[in-house]
Amino acid sequence: MSEEQIEKLVSQYKYEILNKALRISDNQTIRTFTFVEQLQATKLILSECYRIQLLRLPTNIIDLVISYCKLSDISGLASMVWLQKLVITNNQISNISDLSYLLNLTSLTVNTTNLVDIQYLKPLLNLKELELSENKIFDISVLQYLTGLQKLDLRRNQIVDVSALKFLKNLTNLNLNYNKITDISPILSLVRLSELQLGYSNVKSTSVFRKLTNLTILNLGYTDLVDIGSISSLVNLEYVNLEKNDIVFIEPLLNLKHIQDLNLGWNYILDPKYYKKLHISEQRQLEPTNEQIKLGRKLMFIHKSVYILEQVTNKRITQIKKITDYKTKMNKLVHKLDKHLNKGWRKAGLLMERINIVDWSYLQ
Repeated sequence: MSEEQIEKLVSQYKYEILNKALRISDNQTIRTFTFVEQLQATKLILSECYRIQLLRLPTNIIDLVISYCKLSDISGLASMVWLQKLVITNNQISNISDLSYLLNLTSLTVNTTNLVDIQYLKPLLNLKELELSENKIFDISVLQYLTGLQKLDLRRNQIVDVSALKFLKNLTNLNLNYNKITDISPILSLVRLSELQLGYSNVKSTSVFRKLTNLTILNLGYTDLVDIGSISSLVNLEYVNLEKNDIVFIEPLLNLKHIQDLNLGWNYILDPKYYKKLHISEQRQLEPTNEQIKLGRKLMFIHKSVYILEQVTNKRITQIKKITDYKTKMNKLVHKLDKHLNKGWRKAGLLMERINIVDWSYLQ
């Protein structure tokens, strides 16, 4: 079919065709899709189409995306048993019972809706990827049956109990950010994990991570952690976020030889000398922030922690963008900066209004 014929066929719709993907967006009139079959597309993306009816979708569409369509009823999907990938995002769905018929699905995303009950996912045994983020889910027991899952995203829900996850032995990526989890022991058996996101949870201990030696990405930011001793066994870690915790000692991190990104902002680290021994890539890039100091050729991020990072070239700070007034739990250990710094550091000290430190003498 020529581009001219296609344009004539769907002239009343705003559309885009690329690599067998048809995108229809910002349309108030489209209801059915009888014309789609002639376009030979395999993927259909519907965005801001507020009057759609999910009926008679052609069988050549195996990948369907529905976003911002104010959709509340997905009963029309029940007959589309040939679908392999389905994304429903930013709609008004609370009932997904019709999805239980889509046995060929390998990838499913239902996020930013009012979803609470996910029991109807039980028959979908071919799922490899599942995203249910930004919903109101608290019971995930049904997931124990989806043992083929490799990627699972459950961030921003109301989950407390994750015991069902211990059956998902094939998981490589797991996102549980922004939940109410306290017991993460079921994760202990997920030895294939390469990425684990547990930020903004109620995790108190890292002991369960000891056997997860395939991890390359670990996020434990905002979890009130104190002891990170078990992290020392995760020798393949490359990206680590430990921001906003109660960490005092970072010696366990010295064993991590492959770290590229490390965020230790907003902690209460007692002894800065260990930063000199950390194995950090020359090309590190951490969370975006204006609070940074360039030491030699390496970049360190401050945030309001009590620390100094990495080996200092000629003991001179080569660039200062911004350093804020530091107020931490270590106020009793404050020493005057100028006492421990040579002339090259003294200029930098004038720009640092207050920095709480323990001992800078090892830099001399």
